Amino acid sequence: MTLNQQRMREAYPQTPDVVRIRMEQTLAGIRREAAKQPPRRYARRLSFAVTMALVTVLAVGAVAAGAHFGVFDFMKKMFGASGVLPEAEELVQQNLGSLKLEHTTLNVDEAVYDGGTLHVVYSITQNDADAPLTEQDAEDSQSAFQLAVAADAVHMECDSFWVNGTEYCMTNCSTVDTMIGENDGELLCYLDIQLASAGIVPDGDFTVKLPVAGGNGDYQTLDFTVQASGSDWQPVVLYSDNATVTLTSAFVSPVRIYATLRLEMNADASAQEADETFEDWAEAELVDAQGNRLAGMTELMPENLVDGESVDYSYTFLPTEAEEVYLAPTFINEQGEWAVDMTRALPLQ
Repeated sequence: MTLNQQRMREAYPQTPDVVRIRMEQTLAGIRREAAKQPPRRYARRLSFAVTMALVTVLAVGAVAAGAHFGVFDFMKKMFGASGVLPEAEELVQQNLGSLKLEHTTLNVDEAVYDGGTLHVVYSITQNDADAPLTEQDAEDSQSAFQLAVAADAVHMECDSFWVNGTEYCMTNCSTVDTMIGENDGELLCYLDIQLASAGIVPDGDFTVKLPVAGGNGDYQTLDFTVQASGSDWQPVVLYSDNATVTLTSAFVSPVRIYATLRLEMNADASAQEADETFEDWAEAELVDAQGNRLAGMTELMPENLVDGESVDYSYTFLPTEAEEVYLAPTFINEQGEWAVDMTRALPLQ
């Protein structure tokens, strides 16, 4: 079975261009005029098109002999470094579920839930294989491995998933990758599903079903239960002179730090005030109680943008060992310098 790139792109939609372009124009323009300096660059996750280009060639040349790859190994492979703290190993869950088919067996090798994203590594193994896969085996539609995959109607992409019995379309900015495994006839598939940014925040342990075989509504699913601590998070509301900011969820983990907020301008706010406020929060920093920067942002997802009125932001930051963590917007102070505004800081931990 060969990967269908168009289907994959549709299954994992990116942020709409109209939102991305508008936000980038706003971010670039206001700061250049106010600070007379170039806008900062943001670290962004690889675009899905780039990720899929890597998936298409399987990136197996460097490990053609096969390798054991877990969640953090895939993160390092995709983004250059996993960026997790040592304590992150405590979140790794292994061998959570399997699905045995006539020609192949699928197994959930590892899963990590960090409060915002579900990271999963599952294997697809040819049942009668007697040697590790090669690059040719993985790519050739007529190889024994690919014929076994096709016979069982196994696919390496999921356009939906279930959490606690509720089906969801694959969320924005979720990604996939693959790697040849160390065992005979084994291909490893990595999937991270963005949950918190889509408003999916399970309370405690939750069940997951991935439709990995079949089609046309008749799927066989790879089922497993993810252990997660319960959350007593309550939204935090900040009222400022011209806007209401609601921190709808936050999670601090040794893998990543997540925060989602809704920004709503007051009815009497001007267009310029809206642009400036949107900009301030788009460039929010992760800081301690004194306003010192703790960790860099790896992703910002603006959604539900209503120009001049409201926007939802989902932030992802690298982890920190700090005991107090705040999300604070930035602004240009009286000295014309960039600064964080602790009067509008929101506590994450």
